[in-house]
Amino acid sequence: MIKYVEFSGLRDKGVHEYGKIVLKDGKLIVEGERYLKDLLNKKVRDLRPNGNQEWVGKDKPGLFLRILPYYYCGTYLCASRVRIEE
Repeated sequence: MIKYVEFSGLRDKGVHEYGKIVLKDGKLIVEGERYLKDLLNKKVRDLRPNGNQEWVGKDKPGLFLRILPYYYCGTYLCASRVRIEE
């Protein structure tokens, strides 16, 4: 089972697709622009409705992936909900 989050955002000429961050075999992999690799090196705050506001890094890949849609939910960079591919 592969889980992933897709990233997109608005630019001058419309919606831009950046790529996705994939959780495969317990490891996070970037497919797409180099910009997304930089996101893997940053911690994200757990802003989920029942989250505890802790900062989470890629050392907890499953939790990190679940938090991404709540942390990156702006106009210029937005993460999709977690998708599952079998």
